[in-house]
Order: sequence, then C-alpha cells, then structure tokens
Amino acid sequence: MVLREALAENKEIVTEKWLDIVLSAYHEDGAHFFKKQKDQFANPAGYNAKTGLEKAVAGLASGQPWELPPELLQFIKLRAVQSMSPSEAVAFIYDLKRIIVEVCGKDLFSANISEWLIIEAELDKLALQVFEHYVADRELIYKVKVQELKSGNAVVAEGGCPSGAMMKKHMKRN
Repeated sequence: MVLREALAENKEIVTEKWLDIVLSAYHEDGAHFFKKQKDQFANPAGYNAKTGLEKAVAGLASGQPWELPPELLQFIKLRAVQSMSPSEAVAFIYDLKRIIVEVCGKDLFSANISEWLIIEAELDKLALQVFEHYVADRELIYKVKVQELKSGNAVVAEGGCPSGAMMKKHMKRN
C-alpha cells in the first residue's frame, strides 16, 4: 500500500494539479474565476469541480470502494451542456494517471507493480462511469429539445410569440 499512502499524503497537491488541468479547458478569465471564487453559490462550476476532484482523490487513496462524488456528477452535468466534444469533457480523468506518476513517482517505483495496476484499473473504471453519466446527461438534453420541438415550445423560445414569427415572415414578403 505504499502508493496509496503516498497518494493520501499528497492528495492536496494531486488535487490542485488536477484542478489546474481541468480548468485549463476554459477561457483564462473563466478558469481564474473558477479557481479563485470559493463561494459555492457564486461559483457552482468551480466549487463542484474542486470538491468533486478532492473527494475522488480521497476515495482513490483510501483503497476502499467509493462512489462518484455528487459534486463530480454535477460538474459532469455542466460539461454536458457546454460546447466541448465528449472526449474533451471526460479526458480529465485520464490526466490523473500522469499527475499521480508525477507527484508520487518515487513511491511508484518502490511500490509493487500490481498496486499501480489496481489504481490504474480504478481510474479506467472511473472514466467509464464519468462517460456514462456524461452521455446520459447529453441524451436528456436532446430529449428535452425534441420534446420542445414536438410541443411547439421551441418556436416560442426562439422567436418569441408564434404570431410574432408569422408577422416576421409576412413583413419579409412585403
């Protein structure tokens, strides 16, 4: 358990590096705000990212079975509505492997290789769970869009009143 102990001892550093990578996907101003604003309600994206990543690292370091933290699930929901590809949205999970090697490298070499393989398998499983949640969230968005189109609400949402949209068409003809 050398590697897990090293991960537990360095979880703040690992989380900070991981958060930096996650936030680097955003515009510089947004990333700065997400990182500096600590208020959960003023900055739900930053709060959910930081708290979710902290809990994920702690769960991984514990060596005990753990679930995806609710904050991480909320962060995945936020990524599902953003204009990034699915691979961009979930790639941050794989970045944790590199960070663990970077921060806990000396302990990694003294650890049993099977310990690293177990942690690596847990991260792969985590990535698949994150991807499943991301896809489910995207699917829900598309279902809502289809429902809006079927009900006619999309016309109201995009063009205001349906009669207003008809007036615009009429005005273009004249």
